[in-house]
Amino acid sequence: MTTPPPPLPPAPASPLPPGSGGTPPGQVIGITVLAVVILLFGVVLLASVTGGDDDEPRSDAEASALASALAGSPTSSPTPESPVVVATVDPTPAAPTRVQVPPVVGLSLDTALDVAFNNNLTGMTVCETVGGDLPLWWPNWKVLTQSVPAGTWVMSNAEICLGAIKKQDL
Repeated sequence: MTTPPPPLPPAPASPLPPGSGGTPPGQVIGITVLAVVILLFGVVLLASVTGGDDDEPRSDAEASALASALAGSPTSSPTPESPVVVATVDPTPAAPTRVQVPPVVGLSLDTALDVAFNNNLTGMTVCETVGGDLPLWWPNWKVLTQSVPAGTWVMSNAEICLGAIKKQDL
């Protein structure tokens, strides 16, 4: 004699009212919002291709060139008379060169890092901050120290540590 299998557990309760049989209201709202966002993006894209709010509408050639640029395709196909030029990028970075460390103590952090970049220094970073905070808005920070004195000759990729403080903490 075999025993019958145990009965199945009851089905979980549906979040929908009985007999409605539709999509939950939250899902309908989410799909509607997504559709509106996609529609607005399409309108903005179309306006940029066709001229948008410019005083003069774009010519067909301008619209075609813009559409091709947005699509990532060339505006004309190469012909045997026009050779195809392929740009190559050397994956190896330029060799470091000797540069003189600029004076950055007393400057705002954004200005100090701009000065370093303009002098081809790629290794200047903020290593120390008063209070241990992380500088997020660089104009609000001031450089207090630099690990390599100004005027010293170093390789352009040398690590130079800056100490900074929030201007409001001065």
